[in-house]
Amino acid sequence: MLFLQAISLQAQRFQPHWIGYPDVDSTAQIWFRQTYLCEGRPQFAMLEVVTTGYFDLYVNGYNVSTDVRMPFRKQAFDDRPISLCFDITRFLRPDSNTIAVWYSPSYPHIQPRQVAISYYGRDAENRPFSRSLQFLNAHRTEDFIGCR
Repeated sequence: MLFLQAISLQAQRFQPHWIGYPDVDSTAQIWFRQTYLCEGRPQFAMLEVVTTGYFDLYVNGYNVSTDVRMPFRKQAFDDRPISLCFDITRFLRPDSNTIAVWYSPSYPHIQPRQVAISYYGRDAENRPFSRSLQFLNAHRTEDFIGCR
């Protein structure tokens, strides 16, 4: 079933839309957070997260990451982009949805390309959708109490 749904989705741009926070250092912990309005609960929805550091992903206050500080990196100095996908369908509401990402850079390399997130699936009327998410709110951890 998942295979058939993936085939019917529209093509996405190959290059991710990177977002970042200025002036990060190796100890930075940044929150990217945005609320999106929608017309009906999507029938199927996925988030793809590409990062050069570490992240936790929250949807409507729920941690949908499968581990703490994702992704696993075999070598501490590895800052190559890694992509992970999450089925977020069960966490979505029919009116508005808040997506938040906690981000920390991979020491010792601080990248301007920090996080890219794509959102795709099938809307409430079973039409395919695909978009790169934009985050207007970015806060250092000391300025913002995270999603719990």
